[in-house]
Amino acid sequence: MRASLQTQAARPASRQALSAPALRVFFNIAELWGLSPEQQMRLLGEPARSTFFKWKKSPNAASLSKDMLERISYILGIYKALQVLLPKAESAAAWIKKPNAAPAFGGQSALDRMLSGNVAECCAIALACAILSAAGKTTLSLAAPYVFGLLVLVFAFEKGAASALLRLRPMLLLGTLSYSIYM
Repeated sequence: MRASLQTQAARPASRQALSAPALRVFFNIAELWGLSPEQQMRLLGEPARSTFFKWKKSPNAASLSKDMLERISYILGIYKALQVLLPKAESAAAWIKKPNAAPAFGGQSALDRMLSGNVAECCAIALACAILSAAGKTTLSLAAPYVFGLLVLVFAFEKGAASALLRLRPMLLLGTLSYSIYM
């Protein structure tokens, strides 16, 4: 039986084999999205600047940590889902940077949320994009409310801007009122 990608990524030899292709994919997506080197480093978990530029010059020399491979897998998942939702590359690149009115984003762009540095936020955005890309095509769209509820929970427990927004007095009042109406 073949080992899962997660199990493979835990092995140093497998991480070495996955690192170069993962970095090439990441750098290609980063270029399509127009990300600065600082944004790219943040998405990767803030490797040393010299290490980052060494990887950019020669991805084959890299041996990424399990955390970095996981981060890149979420970026790839977001990219793939956006290709389904927004087939034009320009539209996908614009969406990633556009402020989002959805409550879970708190007026920030998906990129701003991902740049918070939390892997959970990248995972939640990847999951939301995947659900949206499948919505209307399968019964998976029934899971959308639960996924977005999970998205709100992830952002609420993090220390980012969304959680600060949700702690504001008007938002707390709104939550209390909506809960009292619901009950």
